[in-house]
Amino acid sequence: PGVVQLLISQAQSDRGPTRHEIVRALGGTLRNRPDPAARKALRGLAEDSNVKVAVAAIGGLAAAQQLDDAPENLADEVEGFLNDLAERNLIELHAPAN
Repeated sequence: PGVVQLLISQAQSDRGPTRHEIVRALGGTLRNRPDPAARKALRGLAEDSNVKVAVAAIGGLAAAQQLDDAPENLADEVEGFLNDLAERNLIELHAPAN
């Protein structure tokens, strides 16, 4: 428990080039033992402007394997993406060849 709080504090305050490694370490603590405070911190870090930090946070949430961490509209977003992809493929399929 003490290490989780330390990692949360560092992940939220550190702005150095290895910040994503701290977030990865935090996510690693969630494997097989979800911690509500760590999951809350990772949900916030998943929205970080630093892509490495955001991806590390998403990976940590995945490690926790808690369905309630998934965005509510995830299924809608995936469906929309797949529909757009199918539409583009149909357009390309029916486009005249050059």
